[in-house]
Amino acid sequence: ENPIQTKPTHVQLSYWLRD
Repeated sequence: ENPIQTKPTHVQLSYWLRD
C-alpha cells in the first residue's frame, strides 16, 4: 500500500531507460 513509492519508482525507471 505505497502508491507514492510505486509511482516515483516507475517514473524513475522510465527516466533511467530514456537516458
